[in-house]
Amino acid sequence: MPAAPSLKKGFKTALMQAHRWIGLILFPVFAVILVSGAILAFKPISAELSQQAVMEQRQNFNPQLLAQRLSALDSDGRAIMAMVSTDGMTVTIKGGQSPGTFNIVSGEAVADKPASSFGLFEVAKQAHISLFTGIDDISEIASYFMIGIMIAGLFLAWPRFRNTMMGWHTVLGFFLLPALIIIPLSGLLFDVGKPEGPKNLQPPLSLSNAVTQAAGTIDLNGITMVRQRKGTTFVQVAGPEGGTFQVSRNGVGPAPSHGIFKQIHEGIWAGMWSGLLNLTGAIVLFILSLTGFLSWFRRARLSRRSAISSGGSGILVSYASQTGTAAKLAEATAQAMRSAGKSVSVAALAALNPPMMAGFKENLVFVSTTGDGDLPDQARPFVRALRPGALNGTRVSLFALGDSRYENFCGGGYSLRQAMLQAGATEAIEFTKADGDPKPVWRRWLESLACDLGTEAVEAPEIDTADSIATTLFLCECVRLDSPDAHADGQDTNETWSIVLTATQDLAFRPGDLLLVAPKNDPRPRSYSIGSSSLIDPRRIELTVTRHTWTDEAGIVRDGRMSTFLCRELAIGGRIDAQIRRNPGFNPPDSTTTPVILIGAGCGIAPFPGFIEERASLQNAGPVWLLFGNRRKVCDFLHRERIGHWLESGALHRFDAAFSRDAENAARIDRLLIENGRDVKQWLMDENGVLYLCGRKAMLDTVSATLRTILAAHTGMNDEAAQGMIEAWLAQGKIRTDLFD
Repeated sequence: MPAAPSLKKGFKTALMQAHRWIGLILFPVFAVILVSGAILAFKPISAELSQQAVMEQRQNFNPQLLAQRLSALDSDGRAIMAMVSTDGMTVTIKGGQSPGTFNIVSGEAVADKPASSFGLFEVAKQAHISLFTGIDDISEIASYFMIGIMIAGLFLAWPRFRNTMMGWHTVLGFFLLPALIIIPLSGLLFDVGKPEGPKNLQPPLSLSNAVTQAAGTIDLNGITMVRQRKGTTFVQVAGPEGGTFQVSRNGVGPAPSHGIFKQIHEGIWAGMWSGLLNLTGAIVLFILSLTGFLSWFRRARLSRRSAISSGGSGILVSYASQTGTAAKLAEATAQAMRSAGKSVSVAALAALNPPMMAGFKENLVFVSTTGDGDLPDQARPFVRALRPGALNGTRVSLFALGDSRYENFCGGGYSLRQAMLQAGATEAIEFTKADGDPKPVWRRWLESLACDLGTEAVEAPEIDTADSIATTLFLCECVRLDSPDAHADGQDTNETWSIVLTATQDLAFRPGDLLLVAPKNDPRPRSYSIGSSSLIDPRRIELTVTRHTWTDEAGIVRDGRMSTFLCRELAIGGRIDAQIRRNPGFNPPDSTTTPVILIGAGCGIAPFPGFIEERASLQNAGPVWLLFGNRRKVCDFLHRERIGHWLESGALHRFDAAFSRDAENAARIDRLLIENGRDVKQWLMDENGVLYLCGRKAMLDTVSATLRTILAAHTGMNDEAAQGMIEAWLAQGKIRTDLFD
């Protein structure tokens, strides 16, 4: 393997880590510097506005009277500054024998000091330069790091706009870099090009003498300040002919101009407008620092949320739920145990590893069954992590939910029980199975649990465990989606149909919920993903159904009874009795602004038209990225016209397709994900998106392996850390699956 790609990957990983951790560690420093810089950017704005006010309000101002008043109040010449009010009526003296605010005409002290922003600017300047430490190098060192972070950002992500926090972060940082980098860079070059200060061999003039000296040379009607600084006395005057003047016994002249980098950094090169530019730049830099910090904080909080603290005591109630019923029972059991005075924690099984479970005194596990006797997808990472002896001495009580109409009744519960016993667990209460409505069995199980724990009978709270509603539907549309005549080589397609059913009353359902329909003379219902939303039409249910066929042992091709009935036999207007089963683990996210990545292979695209159309009906909805895979583009491109319409209308923000059997450009979804790995990482991690996966069961292992590769390439994680991240995402619902045989 060539070394260059490896070196490039290592460099990028190191750059990413440096960008992230330097930004996090120095965020408080950056925040102080940028906020104080924004305040200082107001200084030229304030100065220009103040000068305009001075010219409007001054009438018959007498500079000689000001000089006399300063002489009387500062007889020893030790005052360092005098500020004249906008209306020219008062003067504020700093230092010397009589600091304070005085009426220039009468000399009387004024109780209320004229409004001045000088104090705020001085405080902001101290914070900006030294963070109140007195060490000027802190700000300078931070500026070097700030420039480094900004340059590093160029190499980490090509900006693709998303209406999310990190989408704005990337775009603003990338395209405004040339303007933003000037702010810290000019600070580092502050003294470059700065003229030398005035050389005075004589003591500086007192404030009163400076006013008298200047009055003979320049118009002081707009005087705003006279001050001593570094052995020199300066007079500041508002107005078209005004400015800052240096006054000495030798005469009056313009003060030395500022160096170009000082003017840029302080925003004084164009008065108010340059100050506004600096203010905007400081605000944008602060937003970039803040959004970077908040992105890390949100990821860290989600990671902490997925962890369960095990302290060697108490009860852990865990669950592996497909439709939400097992989760409801787990929460209700925890509530009952807490009412009995027990210490209880609750977690999804996917959020746990064997050592976590082993750390609890008692483990109560609720597990449902999916498909034909399978474990829910979220339980599989835990089972894969089990090793012989991993649960030695761990007490478990399993409660399984199932439907006896299926041959492998409670198959998911049996699978989990066997895996845990092989890992060394001991059953505290006999394995319990519930058929259909679990509440009666659950209440009896709670009584047995209370007896085993040596506590009084616990009170079972009331819960709604109904996960389906019965309905009658009528076929109103049946359209074939594949194109069997498009094959040049004579091979068949997977016969797939778009089926639209209507109800006579309003129903409540979401995309990803399931429609259960039983063939005649067969009690076992078949489940189909619903690809529409009652938020748009409460009586319209859309399915995408592939007609199932298989070859028996005698070599005879057999048809799937329910899929054939729906696709070929049910006439328009024909009636079917069905049930709508809630599937909350595969519904669209609660937040409508959350970015979603939808991955569907073949008929796995079934629920996603509902996701896209529901988002299209909402204001300010988050972006949607659809990745679709099938065999051949010419004949297996399901919902092709609708996808084109969604892209044109903006309902679908991004679409990628892979067709594995095309003669040219053959590809699979895993390759698409790797090719777009940087964007996948950005959507999931930086923008806190959610990934939905629908298709064959094997897809979960394939996509998980692909995500590990992406995390390794774009975050620097090793394989173990990446796998841990993926399992945490499964537990949090950041990765959601609806898989079938």
